[in-house]
Amino acid sequence: HKIVDYYELAHHYALQQNFERVKWAFAKGFDASVHPDAQTDESRRLCQEIDRVYTGQYEFAAEEAITALKPELIALCHAAVERVPRNVQNYWTLGQMLGREKRWEEARAVYESALQVVLTERGKMYYECAAAGAIYQLAYALERNKEYAEAMTAYEELVEAFPKPWHTRTALGRMAVLAKGVLKDPARAVACHRRLIALHPDSDDCPRVQLEMADILRHDLKDYPGAIEACRTFLRSYPDDDRCPEAQLRIGEIFRLDLKETEAAVRE
Repeated sequence: HKIVDYYELAHHYALQQNFERVKWAFAKGFDASVHPDAQTDESRRLCQEIDRVYTGQYEFAAEEAITALKPELIALCHAAVERVPRNVQNYWTLGQMLGREKRWEEARAVYESALQVVLTERGKMYYECAAAGAIYQLAYALERNKEYAEAMTAYEELVEAFPKPWHTRTALGRMAVLAKGVLKDPARAVACHRRLIALHPDSDDCPRVQLEMADILRHDLKDYPGAIEACRTFLRSYPDDDRCPEAQLRIGEIFRLDLKETEAAVRE
């Protein structure tokens, strides 16, 4: 059950470029992690150690040898998960490896498998964030590749599957940007802003998002009553924000410039 012995051996064998023994030592370490007397910090260190071997941090071999070893380490982690499914740290190690290879869909599946076995609320939150992060990375890669419709679909899937992690807040922001600037769908951008505020009302981004929504309603959708209400919502929701005078002035400008209601503008 002394996991430290196994990852020290793995390190030793890596320096010798004895990769079969590296894999043997890590496999034994994974199995030892579920021993009733095993130490959690040693199990965590085992995961760190295999990641260091995977990324070649020890400079124990040429790049070609390390690259050839990576699939075998991934397979080793897959086998450990199947052999001892209740060891939730194995899922994290495997998911991180897959993420480094930009295999986001596979990483997401691993993290979601962990959610089926993790028992603590903190653990569930941890793996929800990990799964959300994998979906976000996939969506963002699609966006960078200018596959905008596919990116929007992936972002939407993230929001539906994991509404609470911070990745969802970021995803809704990206969706609003794409909807307004690329897809030319300002109504969808407004809907994304509203969902962001509803799902993450305590976010520091909410005041800015509320004002951006007012601008889209006014300038893109020509929905002047909606823009006024968005500004009034800002004033009600964030009365101590430094931008409250700005929001009040925007209402006046809408009355004066867009609705041609001078007296209402003066009142504002």
